[in-house]
Amino acid sequence: MNKEMNEAIRILNDHSLKVISSKTQIKNETIMVEDEILGSHYTIHKTGYVRRRCTGWGGYLNHYQLNPVKKVFCERWGGYNVERILFPGEYVKLAEIVVSVVTKRRNKQEKEAEEFVKIYEKFK
Repeated sequence: MNKEMNEAIRILNDHSLKVISSKTQIKNETIMVEDEILGSHYTIHKTGYVRRRCTGWGGYLNHYQLNPVKKVFCERWGGYNVERILFPGEYVKLAEIVVSVVTKRRNKQEKEAEEFVKIYEKFK
């Protein structure tokens, strides 16, 4: 692991994200973390991708890319295409993206739980 990866892991740990990378992932310079609060897994890859892994219907594993996107004009067919913005080797930047997504998802869950409690209290 390099210095950049260690700094990214520190940032992730500061936000209660547990590193669960396998030996193979560490060898390939991939960081996998688990959000124990929401039960989500995130991977940060040296190629510059950041993904959220989750299990869908029927137990299938889905990967959602979290990288920002930009619109690029495609001359070939005269329309716009969406292109991922990658940050190769920028582990700290990728960790910040994960933290941003986790924070938003946790806040959303907290608001939904508060709304549920309010509705539940009306029927008591």
